[in-house]
Amino acid sequence: MPIKQEVQADGRLMYWEIADPWSMDDLIPKIDAVNQFINESSEPIYSFVDLRQAKELPRGIASIHKIRHWNWSPQAGAEVILVISSAAVKAMIQLLFRLARSQRAVIFDDYAAAWDYTQQLLQQGSAQQENKAGS
Repeated sequence: MPIKQEVQADGRLMYWEIADPWSMDDLIPKIDAVNQFINESSEPIYSFVDLRQAKELPRGIASIHKIRHWNWSPQAGAEVILVISSAAVKAMIQLLFRLARSQRAVIFDDYAAAWDYTQQLLQQGSAQQENKAGS
């Protein structure tokens, strides 16, 4: 399956791996499900998307208009951390977030740097939750 996703970090991280050949028809239902998960959460949910194996634009890119109904700012939505090696895929992702008027995307070329950044966000979130619980 070219699109894999799993919940990690005690439900606070959606981890994605996307590889060629991928398609919008495969992606859209998964994003809809993730948005529902995020909307039902009271904690910030981060998304880590590994697109290093996606070198080409997804099949069905013409159906991009279907994403208009996505909630790009769900209540518990937090940063989307992306690792992208393809210039074409990077340009498409940047365009999607611009069209959605979302500032949530942080794009990296290096997996290790992206993972370190994600771990820092998760640790900061844990510390904030502990401070709220202790108050």
